[in-house]
Amino acid sequence: MWLLKHKMKLVVVSGVLVFLGALYLLSIYYFLTNGFRSYEKFCSRYISPIERFKTIHGFYPQTLLDVEKPSFSWRYDVAQCNYMADPDGFIFQTKNVGFTTSIY
Repeated sequence: MWLLKHKMKLVVVSGVLVFLGALYLLSIYYFLTNGFRSYEKFCSRYISPIERFKTIHGFYPQTLLDVEKPSFSWRYDVAQCNYMADPDGFIFQTKNVGFTTSIY
């Protein structure tokens, strides 16, 4: 009797719980896939703008702020690239889970 009386409420509550559970699982999936930032890929996207800067000005930029930031990179901090330049070239040093990766 009670079940028949509250059937609609149970269906709605069950639907809400299923929706919240799916939302929770999707947010975990996003965190595991896109949540970790790949600074190695991000810093590598600066290579061609740096080379263009060198072609135009004759020297490498002193900071990455001197070149155009790659599109769709609002989640990344430029300082994490650890960019260093000298007359012979440039280097990035990014940290990846305890390891340092150098990109020349």
